[in-house]
Amino acid sequence: MMEDNVFKKVPAVYRVVNVLDYIVRRHTASLTDIHRDLHLAKSSAYVLVQSMADTGLLKKNPDNTYSPGMKLYELGHQAVSHLDIASESYSYLKALRDLTRLTVHLGVAEGTDAIYLSKIDGLQSVIPNTWIGKRLSLYSSSLGKVLLAWMGDIELHTVLSRLTFIPRTPNTISDAQTLLSELKQVRENYVAVDREEDVEGIICFAAPVFSHTGRVIAGVSLSATRNQIADINTDELTATLKSQAFALSRSLGYQGEPY
Repeated sequence: MMEDNVFKKVPAVYRVVNVLDYIVRRHTASLTDIHRDLHLAKSSAYVLVQSMADTGLLKKNPDNTYSPGMKLYELGHQAVSHLDIASESYSYLKALRDLTRLTVHLGVAEGTDAIYLSKIDGLQSVIPNTWIGKRLSLYSSSLGKVLLAWMGDIELHTVLSRLTFIPRTPNTISDAQTLLSELKQVRENYVAVDREEDVEGIICFAAPVFSHTGRVIAGVSLSATRNQIADINTDELTATLKSQAFALSRSLGYQGEPY
């Protein structure tokens, strides 16, 4: 049939989105409903829906209908949370940039990576090769270390078991034990440092952002060149960084002590 031929020309992701949109609007749907109303071949509909159920995007009900799965709710919640914190953080990130004149990033953990949600360029020099949406390693970046430092034991163990320690520079941490030792210091000081471990010539500092539940949901980082750092009092710099990160945390409902 013509509609089937049209669908065959569309990447599989579009079929997934169409099925999700259809089921979310209807609340529940059977395989026959999906096959008929979305004009999918029954065999294609079965394979697609089964795969979506296996991944948690859909839930199979006792009556053999399908409804939105918990994975869909989790992804939606994370997406909204990320949008909220990116919007809420702007004034604090800008204040931090104005106070330090350095490039500022906001990022969150996603799998075995950190990902930038926001960036404000420094006033002195622009740090190249960073952008909103860029992924970076958790073990070689200050932002990644902050995000790892407050993970629960099970989550941290799971992430570490999936990491491959690639030597990006001569300073990159090369094993889990060394990383765990550094994460202990991060928790004690509320600041993480990237000592040219991700990119040669670039030094970064990061502090945690806590939610109202006391959980670290993001990190704020400052990036500088090796030459810039030579003229900066790093104790004052990290104090300013932590102060702004704490202020952002308070705006999100965090009730803990200043750090």
